[in-house]
Amino acid sequence: MCMVAVTAEGAKSTCKFEAESRGAYNVTLYCRTIENWFYASAVTAVTAPDNGGVPVELTLTYAKAIDAKKDNAVVLNVCGAMAEYLQVPYDRVQDEFGGSFGKASPMLAGRRMLQSAEASASAEASASAEASASASASNSTNVTVQTEWKVSLYVQPDPRAAAVDSSTTVASLQADGALAAVNAITSKTYGAPTVAAATIAEAAVAWDAKPTGASADKAITISGSMTAAGYVYCGSKKARLLQSAEASASASAEASTSASASAEASASASASGNDTKADSKDDWNMARAKVTATNLKFSITLAGAEGASLDWMCMGTSMNPNHEVARFKTAEVTGQTSTNPKKSAPVSSGSEASSDSALMTSLFAAIIMMVAVFFY
Repeated sequence: MCMVAVTAEGAKSTCKFEAESRGAYNVTLYCRTIENWFYASAVTAVTAPDNGGVPVELTLTYAKAIDAKKDNAVVLNVCGAMAEYLQVPYDRVQDEFGGSFGKASPMLAGRRMLQSAEASASAEASASAEASASASASNSTNVTVQTEWKVSLYVQPDPRAAAVDSSTTVASLQADGALAAVNAITSKTYGAPTVAAATIAEAAVAWDAKPTGASADKAITISGSMTAAGYVYCGSKKARLLQSAEASASASAEASTSASASAEASASASASGNDTKADSKDDWNMARAKVTATNLKFSITLAGAEGASLDWMCMGTSMNPNHEVARFKTAEVTGQTSTNPKKSAPVSSGSEASSDSALMTSLFAAIIMMVAVFFY
């Protein structure tokens, strides 16, 4: 809140507020006269100036196997060590899945389908490379052995600084102190890595081919493409999944399940003391795919019950793994796609059963006739 006295008719007033770089704000001007009349202007959307900061990627290359997903706890500890070395808040140094020291990676915790979604998205990009490697292996006795493993960390710029020169962050990450901070966490198990740091250039993104949904067994597949490298986030509404699961049960079971779910949701909301928003992130089963400059297409699979109609949404961002602070974003696309219906179990033909029954009846009748003729 800023209050300025107006001492002359037509005089201009100025207010300054602390804001985040490129932050979006709503501004309203309130005026109160000396007679105590109160007026309010229309709400105006304002975007704060850009302080010039860009994210910096730190790539650690190890000679021993380390997996950014399976060993994510170790990676987040490295994030913490780097934040302390740079003397910045923990949440400004993140792994490639959006996690930071003391905060689990949101794209991994409790959302295993995200991992398969990213694998599906990268499968097409690596198909030709795998085919070439396979052909080469078939013509050679040498087997390709992985000799290095890369882990990427991301340092987000200070959002509240007046001006940011991210090249200074790059220089700090390339200094000996950065490697020492990393080695304190990982050298005993994984050895000392090589270090590389560079700023990330985020290009404007838009949909080249808008996302569309296709039916699959117990899932739907959403595919499309973007105009530049970045990330695509898609999700299906959890509520829709529950409704579909209930629909496959009997009417009485559906009513009982629905009532129980409503009671549980009400109890949970009451316990948390917070209002539940219809489109909060917790209402969606989210998945992410990474698109590269060499392959801008993506394909994401979202699980669902057989025959379920899933409400879904997709949004793309520029090349920043933190979607909340990505410089560019696409328009949000929504849709509704059904999974494949449940396959009917094979049943024996009614005509065959009738024929068997008729044959047995005829045989029984013939036997009775023969016995009757014999005694007659």
